[in-house]
Amino acid sequence: MNYSKRLLYTLLSLLFVSINLCSAQSPTSLIAQPYNSLELTTLRASFDTLNPVREAMIPATRVYQEEYMAEGISMQYNRDFALIRISLYDSGYTYKAYKHELPKNTKWGMTLDQVQKRTGLLDIDEVNIYVRRNVTEDDVTDFYFTDGKLDHIKITATIVSLENNLANVVKSSGARLLPDGKPREGNVVDGFGTMTWADGASMYKGQWS
Repeated sequence: MNYSKRLLYTLLSLLFVSINLCSAQSPTSLIAQPYNSLELTTLRASFDTLNPVREAMIPATRVYQEEYMAEGISMQYNRDFALIRISLYDSGYTYKAYKHELPKNTKWGMTLDQVQKRTGLLDIDEVNIYVRRNVTEDDVTDFYFTDGKLDHIKITATIVSLENNLANVVKSSGARLLPDGKPREGNVVDGFGTMTWADGASMYKGQWS
């Protein structure tokens, strides 16, 4: 085996290991990570659908959203392109089932009692009687029960987790990976400058080299 083949084999092996490790990660560990972090990049690479079926900037909330219907997942990023919310789905009319690890080692179709044996006692949502909530310093996880069975999970970052991970988000500058940006000032090629997306719904200002 020549050097090039050995190098290719090594790289493919590392990629396979990375994908397996990321697939085994709980989605709560992805919250507040930057868009182009190794964890999120590897997760997306593990999807059968490499590109989101639907993506959009939501100007009113300054949120960038990606939806992978075939993978059973929707992800939302704030204006700094840190992951602020993950929505996971069991199979249904629009989404197929999310097949990677669920929070707290829960499984689709579990009853409330079965879920609480793994999560501990969950809070009752005052607005939606079908939702039970688990709150930690880093995230808020909502478990949705339709017909008494778990079929949807929504994980939202807290202010604390976003602040704790801000340095990594700024360093990674995930916003620069997205197309259709408009330069506003400075050097957005290899210097210091500002670029916006979706009429200012999101902005990156900083170093581009």
